[in-house]
Amino acid sequence: MKDIFLVVGIPEATYHYHVKNFGKIDPDIDLKERITHLFQAFHERYGYKRITKELQKLGYCINHKKVYRLMRELGLKCIKLMSLLVFPHNTFLALKCQRNSPSKRCLRRLLYVTYCIIKTLTFGGRHHFERF
Repeated sequence: MKDIFLVVGIPEATYHYHVKNFGKIDPDIDLKERITHLFQAFHERYGYKRITKELQKLGYCINHKKVYRLMRELGLKCIKLMSLLVFPHNTFLALKCQRNSPSKRCLRRLLYVTYCIIKTLTFGGRHHFERF
């Protein structure tokens, strides 16, 4: 057997672990279904911490580390949204972008300059360009 392990390139303990656990039923099947349902119910915007809080509201006694591990196994990853830019005088633009979008800073500057030009043309007032 040891020659086979050398050829295949796996440790002997790994082989015995998989032989021992072959055919076992996953004890977290109900929990995985509940996590997937909650994740989809909240439009894929809840991460492991908020899913943990929702499960605790439903009566589950579960740790956030277990929810994180199960969500990683299921391939569930939340979509993080952040506001793209904030205009002066507490005027917010209702644009949203994903956190990892490319050239976010350049787009933010372009929109800000466009906002300043429109404000100047519309209201005829001077506007200060703030540094980003």
